[in-house]
Amino acid sequence: MLRMQSHANAVGTQRIEMPVPWTTDDSSRGRQPHCLATWILLGLVLACSGSVFYVHLTYQLPAHLLLFSYVTVFLFSQRRHISSRMWSAWRKSQMLWAGGLTTLFLFAPGDPGIIQYLYIFARIYAASAVVVLYAGWPRRLYYDLYVLLQFILYHSLAGVVLAPFVMSSLTIFTDPIFTFHGLFFYVPTQWSAISIGPISLIRNSGIFWEAGVLQFYLNLLLFLSLFIHKSKRTSTLAVLGILTTWSTTGLLIMSMQFAWWYISYRKRHLIFVPVLLCVGLPFFMLLSNNINEKIYGDRSMSYRIRLADTEAMLNVIKERPFIGIGVDFLTLGEWIEDYRSINDVPQSVLEDRTGNSNSLLVLFASLGVVLATVFLYLMHRQKLLAPQNTIIFAVLILTLLSEPLCFTVLFLMFPASGLISLFTKREPARVRPVLLVRRIVKASTAAPGVTSV
Repeated sequence: MLRMQSHANAVGTQRIEMPVPWTTDDSSRGRQPHCLATWILLGLVLACSGSVFYVHLTYQLPAHLLLFSYVTVFLFSQRRHISSRMWSAWRKSQMLWAGGLTTLFLFAPGDPGIIQYLYIFARIYAASAVVVLYAGWPRRLYYDLYVLLQFILYHSLAGVVLAPFVMSSLTIFTDPIFTFHGLFFYVPTQWSAISIGPISLIRNSGIFWEAGVLQFYLNLLLFLSLFIHKSKRTSTLAVLGILTTWSTTGLLIMSMQFAWWYISYRKRHLIFVPVLLCVGLPFFMLLSNNINEKIYGDRSMSYRIRLADTEAMLNVIKERPFIGIGVDFLTLGEWIEDYRSINDVPQSVLEDRTGNSNSLLVLFASLGVVLATVFLYLMHRQKLLAPQNTIIFAVLILTLLSEPLCFTVLFLMFPASGLISLFTKREPARVRPVLLVRRIVKASTAAPGVTSV
């Protein structure tokens, strides 16, 4: 009777559609914290991962210090709810990250600044701690991330609607970002404008410093609404939000996700083929027109700058392929400046650029080919959004190709998750020979009719 009841309970738990990233031993024991506490935690992660506060020097350091302090207090307050296996994995991962950064620091060219390395380690520490905290509540991450990303979506759409009415009241936040009383943020430059006939609109960047960053978060929301929560309303609004960013990468990632969704869930229903063609053809034409305009049209300067960045980074990687130049971005800026040689880009534009838009190449230039390959492998092994590793990995790679986000806290959570999963991987049970002999002897000497346990 007890077996039948436990089997019924097990079947009941399998009806939950939301997949479990991973859980180990007793890591899911204990009472879950209040949702407000985890929302603040993820909100700080997003604020330190491409938001306008991430690029504003006045707010950048306080935001990271607040995240570091909050994560530390939260982690140790929940220590008794984290399994010993998971806690040990977190400690081992921190030692490996520290060892890798120390190696880069010792072999970095010139005189690297140790502050930048400590800064990166603090982000890795925060990212790994968030991973460990959510490992104890497997389904909680999907819910919290879904709620916060919906807030970002609604806020960005409200900013688009209000833009024509507040343009005359904008004040400078940090060049080139303007704000309306700290509530909405806009980047009204010539490269951030959308021209549809006589109508000129500003690309939607939400609370982030560029529209290309917002598209990543909206595509992440689209992923959650398509593959996990299966919400048609949220999916439709996410598509609308991605369209307002007018991001080539965003449109490409969105199209890829819909193609993957169709292959995964609708491949046996031929009736959806004409519907897919009718919906996909306009998107393909829009994407093609956007790419053509970026290469040959009024927005070709953005393409030429990215080409200059790519050439510079390839030269840096060629110069130091194995160890890299480290994660000191002042040194990286000096190397990029020495290797830029695109003649059709105004020198005044290049002088203002100390970074690089292609953070995938930045990753290889900073860590070297070997460590960067390991970094990407760990990113693919992530267990945060494990049921669809391939599509998530493709979204991350395409975003890294166009935005400098590889060392932000949210992106570091994915390789941190992959590294921790290596240490929490279950090993096959080993039977000790001595115990096996004792069991056999005990069973052979037991009285007839008595079963030894």
